[in-house]
Amino acid sequence: MEEDLAAAAGDLSRKVMNMIILISVLILLLIASFEDIRKKEVPMWELLSALVISGAKVVTDAVAGTIDPAGIALSLIPGALLFLLAFVTRQGIGYGDGLLLLCLGPALGLYKLALGIIVSLFVCSIFSAILLLIKKANGRTRIPYVPFLTIGMAVMSVAQI
Repeated sequence: MEEDLAAAAGDLSRKVMNMIILISVLILLLIASFEDIRKKEVPMWELLSALVISGAKVVTDAVAGTIDPAGIALSLIPGALLFLLAFVTRQGIGYGDGLLLLCLGPALGLYKLALGIIVSLFVCSIFSAILLLIKKANGRTRIPYVPFLTIGMAVMSVAQI
């Protein structure tokens, strides 16, 4: 009976910590969205904050005995690919976007990150199409990506609950 109670308490504390990490990610993305819209950049302090959040998630998982090194490595792939795409496109996509995803990967995991990215790209493409249709943008117009990433992660978070 006591063992079951202790296991349930441990499970609850992990869920609470995961929720705190997810809320922290969403708050950071919201702040980063305003910076990306205003200055078209992701400041270093936001990247470092993302690393701290990811570090907290890794430490939490390590303490709980649920750490998954392969999962952590896989969660870095989307950010690394976006960073590589920024290099190939000569920053058609900014390096900061790739670095932000790279830093947030361990906090969210590959599955949540991928879902958020898919939703963000869908919303961004709809927004871009509307701008093109009403002639407020052309093929060279730079659109900040972090606000769309924030929307994607928020939708993913609500869908996960």
